[in-house]
This record gives sequence, structure tokens and C-alpha cells, in this order.
Amino acid sequence: MNKIAKDEIRKACQDWIDAFNSHDIDGLMALYDPEASYSTSGGPRKSDLASIKQGFIEHFMVKPHATVFEEQVIAGRDIGYYTGSFIMKGINPEDQTEMSERGRVVVVFRKSASGVWRLIFDMDNRPPDVQELI
Repeated sequence: MNKIAKDEIRKACQDWIDAFNSHDIDGLMALYDPEASYSTSGGPRKSDLASIKQGFIEHFMVKPHATVFEEQVIAGRDIGYYTGSFIMKGINPEDQTEMSERGRVVVVFRKSASGVWRLIFDMDNRPPDVQELI
């Protein structure tokens, strides 16, 4: 396995977490490939950057904060993926109560011609095994 590429993917994931947790929509979207798609157990697949961005804008209304626990990173020369489990907390805007979700994420990265790793596929779900692990 390519250790340098794995570390670059880990760094790209950390950049995503930092942008997400600071609710930086422009910084977050800069991490996505123009051909990216996003799937979640909470809604339909999004296959364009505008709908991915709108989904995050709506999600930021709960002031989310994610903690991600790496499970696996595999990297080739120009494609790789990262899997992890997560805890996400936020505030319900209707009654200001704390919300919490646990799940798993799989993100696939593609290295651009300029050498930057970008998210090409982003998927999260909430399987029962993660509820027990975290």
C-alpha cells in the first residue's frame, strides 16, 4: 500500500471534519470533486455539487459537530477510500435540545491532475453495530 497516499487521504478527511465542524460550507465544498455524489440513509442520493451543498446548508441548521474514528484506509496511486464510524451531535433548532447520531461513513477519493485528493463519493449510514461499538 502507498503510505504517502494513505496519509494524504487521512489529511483530506481531517480537512473535511474541520470544515464540517466549523460549518464552513465553502471550505467543505472545495474538498469535493466536480463529479461527486453523496448518499445517506436519511435521504435520496445527491449527484451534483449544488444539491450536495444545499444538503449541508440545511444540515448546518442543527450546528453539527462530528467525531470520526478511522476503521480503514486503502490508497492507490490516484484512487483511495476511507471508512470510519462517527458520532454527530447537534442542537434541535425547534426546541434547543441536544441531538445525537452514530453511524459509519465511507468516502472515496480521486486524485486530481494537480495532485489534490477530492471526494468523489461520500456515503454515511446508521447500522446497528455502530450503536454498540461507540
